[in-house]
Amino acid sequence: MDPKRTLTKTAARLHASLMMHQQAERANLDRTFVGLTERFAWAARLVRQLVVCSERGWLGARCRMLQQVRSPIRDLELELRRTQVCVQLDQEPVSLRLVHDELKQLGQEFGRFALRDGCLCVEIEPIELEGVHLGAFEIQLSLEQLASGDTERALRIRALDSNPAASNEAVTHPHVNDERLCTGDAATALNASLRAGRICDFFLVVQSVLQTYNPGSPYVALDQWHGRPCYECGYTTAEDDICWCESCERDFCEDCISCCSACHTTSCRSCLNSCSFCDEPLCESCLQACSQCGQAGCPSCLEDSLCSTCLEELEDSDEEENGDRQQPVAEQACPASAA
Repeated sequence: MDPKRTLTKTAARLHASLMMHQQAERANLDRTFVGLTERFAWAARLVRQLVVCSERGWLGARCRMLQQVRSPIRDLELELRRTQVCVQLDQEPVSLRLVHDELKQLGQEFGRFALRDGCLCVEIEPIELEGVHLGAFEIQLSLEQLASGDTERALRIRALDSNPAASNEAVTHPHVNDERLCTGDAATALNASLRAGRICDFFLVVQSVLQTYNPGSPYVALDQWHGRPCYECGYTTAEDDICWCESCERDFCEDCISCCSACHTTSCRSCLNSCSFCDEPLCESCLQACSQCGQAGCPSCLEDSLCSTCLEELEDSDEEENGDRQQPVAEQACPASAA
């Protein structure tokens, strides 16, 4: 298809979506005005009641009313400020000529653009942040979601040669999760660009966000990008530092792994038990039960399958039995020696 005709058709579709986007935002602003009208009516009723309380000398009732309405009044103040911002951002209808010129500039900035599956798409060059190669991305703007007024869902970031985080394959960029971009402080600029129809500025701001790393709010930090998550605590550990539990065959960090004190097999804490007598960690195969009391212990705390307590009781019992056997012999010897 002729490039000029493609540009014209894309501009027409994008212009229609932007007009519907503005219409949806105006509808939201109108609903806000209606809500404010209701709040002001409530405030007017309150003022009349306060005046009545003052005129009749009901000062106690007036004080109680003022205590109850402090929070709603603060909410009304915040709502007024938000409405003022929306009014200031309300734009004149976007012209088709402006959208056409913005698309031409978009092609110049990114080399080319495409309208595919209802999305305006541009590709950006491979990104590398702090030594981590993240690959190339495609920025997509859904015209359908844009027309509905849902700016957040309209933007998607698709990885072209994905190098996702080892702990979460849905995170293809520190600030992209499941193709959704965390815009952070850039959200206001992005929304303002769409309201004004500055499409090229919108894509440039998104590209700038992707080329910037904010260590304060990543889905996965860059210093943990190539590691594997610990099954116990979830902390991402470098490949060289990961530990493997020989019992459950899962990966653990150094803080969540231990070993059997008897056979020294590497195991996670969940796969280890404790000796009932010395509290040392033991794997299942090294755990032995006292044949007398049944308490589980390590081999060094058991002697002849008996714990020290049961062994002492058994020895005391044997001594008592031996004493009982020797006592009659001594009693028979006494008369003979007396005679």
